[in-house]
Amino acid sequence: MSTSPVDRIPDGPTRRARAFIGPHGVRVAVKPVDFEAGREPTAVPYAFMVGPAGEFGIQGYAWAPLHATAEGRVESVALPYDASPSAKQVTRLVGDEVDGVDLSGHEPPREVRGLADTWWRGPDSLVALYTGEATAMASSRGRVAPVHSGLDDRRPRGNGDADA
Repeated sequence: MSTSPVDRIPDGPTRRARAFIGPHGVRVAVKPVDFEAGREPTAVPYAFMVGPAGEFGIQGYAWAPLHATAEGRVESVALPYDASPSAKQVTRLVGDEVDGVDLSGHEPPREVRGLADTWWRGPDSLVALYTGEATAMASSRGRVAPVHSGLDDRRPRGNGDADA
């Protein structure tokens, strides 16, 4: 295995994803697969994998598909980088606190292609629901919901805004 800076971003990712990959991506060459899945994790008890239908997920005690595609994973990693500077507040809910998240009036950004890990855009907020680690590791404490609130209606929208 070898690593190097990303010198060419492949066609396909949205503009938001390409903007994230440029400064944050590292090309990891492993025969026969070559892709970046986010920041390198340290000491996690599961493995990042691509499933037989192309879904991106983690394998712990159980398989948990996080996104329908690896591109969806890149979008999900790029979204908080886009949202955080514009948010008036970011609140992190953990475990049973996640049950209190009200998603009325929210829509999922289609480019994330969320399965166990999803994002939801509302009138002035962006909410992530991360449940994949809880599924893979059989632990409800693994459920996390970062809530980016106080966003204006321009950033980030999702559902195509990543190319706008």
